[in-house]
Amino acid sequence: MIKKIFFIFMFIPFFLSCEILSVASLLVNLDSETDLQLSEKASGHFLYDPDLSDIYTFKDVAEYIQGEIFYFPDMIDSIDNPEEVLTRGYGDCDDYALLFMNIAYFELGVKFDLASVYVNSTDTRMIVNGGFVNHAMVSLNGILYSAYTGEVVEDNEISYLCFFDFVFSGSI
Repeated sequence: MIKKIFFIFMFIPFFLSCEILSVASLLVNLDSETDLQLSEKASGHFLYDPDLSDIYTFKDVAEYIQGEIFYFPDMIDSIDNPEEVLTRGYGDCDDYALLFMNIAYFELGVKFDLASVYVNSTDTRMIVNGGFVNHAMVSLNGILYSAYTGEVVEDNEISYLCFFDFVFSGSI
């Protein structure tokens, strides 16, 4: 169940072309400073065409990322552009997720959304009025996928969702 959608009024035009589950869900906690900070981190990214071959499935996307990027957590929670992540060769779960979204778009023509979820772990941060989140994944039509494997993840619930066009609004 989607509890909240990241939203900033200045990006309304980007949402008009997206599937929005309900207008009421857009109005949850808009005054929360934390929500706005997260929205700003998640939006405005630029698409990067890596011009790859041999990418035919979601699993192929994940395997390519695993071969090019090693996991390294941020010291400061940030979400970086896909080209920057590929260039430096490391990133954390949100970097993997954005890179997965980017490659799936260019190589498969699929627009995944960025999903924040809670996974059973000791590493948890509280989002004001929204619950716990500590991991980023990708979502397609409300179904979660791991950016590490390209496979469906069934045991997590989406806490926050940022639509593809919102995340990559720097390219629009």
